[in-house]
Amino acid sequence: MAREFLDDKVWEKEYGPFKVFVYTSIEDIDPKDMFPADTNPVEQICKDIQNGDKIWVIARADVYCKGVELGSATIGGLLYKNYDELIAEVCENDCHDIVHEALKEARATMKYLREVKIPAEEQLTSQFMEGQIW
Repeated sequence: MAREFLDDKVWEKEYGPFKVFVYTSIEDIDPKDMFPADTNPVEQICKDIQNGDKIWVIARADVYCKGVELGSATIGGLLYKNYDELIAEVCENDCHDIVHEALKEARATMKYLREVKIPAEEQLTSQFMEGQIW
C-alpha cells in the first residue's frame, strides 16, 4: 500500500550529539522525464506507481543538535518497491550517502559557529527566526 503523506518521517538515528531524521515526499518529476523510454519500461513504472506497487519519492535527511538544525541533504528520483526497501538502501546501507552528507554539513556548521563565537542565545534567536528550530 502506498503512503499518501507529504514529508513523512521514515527513519531516525542518533550519531553522538547529532540526531538525524529522514523524511520522504512525493516526487514531483514525472518518471518519463527521468527514465529514457528506449531503455526502461517507463509506462509500466508509471502504472506501478499509480497502483501503489512502487513508490516514487524524494528523501531528505535533516540533522539536529540540541534541537537546532545544523545540516541537511536531499536526493530525489527514488523508485522502490516499498518504504522498507528505501530505508534499507538509503538510510541503513547509506548507498546514496544522504545521511553522511547531512552529518558532514552539520559538523561544518557547528565548527563555523564555534569559530564565530556568537553567544548561544543569539545563535538560537536567529535560527528560530529562520524556522530552523525543531
